[in-house]
Amino acid sequence: MDLRLGSHQVFFSVVRSGDVAVVRHIIENLAVGDGQRAIAAAAPLTTAQTEAGESTLYIAAKNNFEQLLHYLLPLYDFETATIWSRVDLDSF
Repeated sequence: MDLRLGSHQVFFSVVRSGDVAVVRHIIENLAVGDGQRAIAAAAPLTTAQTEAGESTLYIAAKNNFEQLLHYLLPLYDFETATIWSRVDLDSF
């Protein structure tokens, strides 16, 4: 899922606002059912990057949105981040 396209700019705008409730609402509506499906559906959102190369975790950390970081971290696909870091692509 390529979230660099304009169709997903709203999600990055919400992350930049620090509104945990709206971020949670967006992610929870990706997959109806158990928590595992929601986590699987959220992984592309958390690892996606803006045109400037910023991930959702980077945006939250940069703006000191502690509650948002606590919400996003369990959803983050660390396997993908590890692969990126091995090829010198910093996902954070």
